Amino acid sequence: DGGRAVFLLDPDSHQSFKDLLGHWGIIVGDRTLVDEYSSVTGDPRTPLLQSDQYLGATPITDPLDVTFFPGATPLGIPQEFQEDPRKQPPWVQYLPLASTSFVSWATSDLERNTFRAGEDQAGPLPLAMAMRATSTLEEEPATLPLNTSPKVTSLVVIGDSDFATNRYFPAFTNGDLLLNTVNWLAEDYSLIALRPKP
Repeated sequence: DGGRAVFLLDPDSHQSFKDLLGHWGIIVGDRTLVDEYSSVTGDPRTPLLQSDQYLGATPITDPLDVTFFPGATPLGIPQEFQEDPRKQPPWVQYLPLASTSFVSWATSDLERNTFRAGEDQAGPLPLAMAMRATSTLEEEPATLPLNTSPKVTSLVVIGDSDFATNRYFPAFTNGDLLLNTVNWLAEDYSLIALRPKP
């Protein structure tokens, strides 16, 4: 109904959040991302994204440099939409924002940091995405009178909450990612910029 929200979700997020986002076709994983190619030194379970790992051109990610995500989980959309975009309802638009490297995977093993075929989900994997829609997947939007704009629901989902905590917010452009996301949802694009570091 035209609402706007940001979700910062981890692998162990409550099922109610996953069910809610499922109505919009956003799938939240329950595995942990491991990135051997691009991660914080000594911790492959903390993917580190460079500017070329941001997808598409959006005001959220355009001004970003390096961000990192301790204990992140992958996101996705229904497989049928990936295989055939024509099956995606025209009233739903997905905007991928960031992805892990090609040498990454998602695992449910809490200790192992080596890829195991058949058990792990191979990368690259989406880590953040935005969505705009005029209705959920299950319900086609109502026909509106002429000269009436539909109410657009806007969501941003990031597969990690730790990057925005007090400990990591000031590091690199972690804080900019969160603030840019909020400003994009509020449609206050003038505030989206690289901010001076304290």
